[in-house]
Amino acid sequence: MRGRWSPDARTVVALTVAVMTLLLSASSGLAAHASGRPLTGIGLVKWGGGSGPANNWSQLTHTNAYSVITVGPADARWAARLPGRSLLYACGVAIPDAAWSGQCGVSWTAAVEHGWLLKDGSGNYVGYPGYDYLYLADIGNPAYQRAFVAAMTQDLRRYRGLKGVWIDNIVGNLIASSTAYPDSASYRAAMQSFIRAVGPALRSKRWYVAVEAIMNDTTTPGWRTAFGDECDGSQQLWWYRQIAPDVDGIATERWQMSWNDGSVRLSGSASCSGQNWDGWQRLVSAVQRMGTDFFPLTSGPGDAAGVAKSTYLKASFLLDYNGGTSALIYASGGYGNYDARVDDWMAGAPWTWNLGKPLGAKFRVGVGWQRNFTGGTVVIDPDPTTSQTFPLNRSYLLPPLTPQTPLTLTPGTALILPLAPFAARTG
Repeated sequence: MRGRWSPDARTVVALTVAVMTLLLSASSGLAAHASGRPLTGIGLVKWGGGSGPANNWSQLTHTNAYSVITVGPADARWAARLPGRSLLYACGVAIPDAAWSGQCGVSWTAAVEHGWLLKDGSGNYVGYPGYDYLYLADIGNPAYQRAFVAAMTQDLRRYRGLKGVWIDNIVGNLIASSTAYPDSASYRAAMQSFIRAVGPALRSKRWYVAVEAIMNDTTTPGWRTAFGDECDGSQQLWWYRQIAPDVDGIATERWQMSWNDGSVRLSGSASCSGQNWDGWQRLVSAVQRMGTDFFPLTSGPGDAAGVAKSTYLKASFLLDYNGGTSALIYASGGYGNYDARVDDWMAGAPWTWNLGKPLGAKFRVGVGWQRNFTGGTVVIDPDPTTSQTFPLNRSYLLPPLTPQTPLTLTPGTALILPLAPFAARTG
């Protein structure tokens, strides 16, 4: 993290890796306190294969601290024992050609037998782009929809303690063309039919339904007028309004991250992938106002650079977080790695801290933003070029800050600052 604080107008000291070490080592009290109950606003994702050395579930620490945990079937029985809301990964949109396919939805065998896989004009199964073992299901078929609900009900009952499902790939645009759904409009209608059938059916059985959803349609005639800009989160919001009535939680993968390289988004609109921070920031409050939980699914390294990145993402989330059951997830196994082969706790990095309840809304400070909480404050500078100084009215810990030592952040950095002393404000 490149943030810095200045003891006086003549001296500017860079926030170095040494300060990061202080941040992590000083959070030992947090780790001890976290064993009591889940912390609000943080989540864990682990979708890889088996437990133990192969995929190290047994080596993860503080798994009982996360308010939401989403796992693959291999780790379901471990997650089901945890106090947080544990959700089973569901592959209802794309079915794997694998023996384990029935553990995340309708089995490959059943899909082939009943003709529930999409085909192209040559009669070939339509694959999910980028994967050589995933094939698109006929999500608009009522029989398939009923079969998926039955399969997930069976899977959830297998692991007593699971709270519900996390359905992947709820996409509001064409994934790949098929004879049944040749364009975005027809595929989107099928997806809406799927959610309207599956969501309420599972919820009626008292299961929690979360969906990982995205939309990027630039081919449907009049798309910009109908759905909004694809770069600033407008299409996401349009799509979320369509599906929110039928689900309990909505996840956005790579929220406030560049689609190209995973770097954090900044303000401005010069780059569709790497900027538009302000537009994507709207998703937090907008989804929560829909009566739905919001789950930003982010990822990156677990080293000092990862601490800086996760701090920026969590600070962004906290600016509009309502203090409820939404949660930010930072997978520290690397960009897009949700196997979580390393400890996502990151030794108690700032993104896992709980600053208590918000004291009012976020407020602008120059090109930056700040929001105060009962246990601290968050400050962020999303501007691509300009540093920002934040006047302080309280004393904060890590790094030690007082009203006499104003804080200056460089572009693309943030800090999560607990009040001094940091007296186990973690629950």
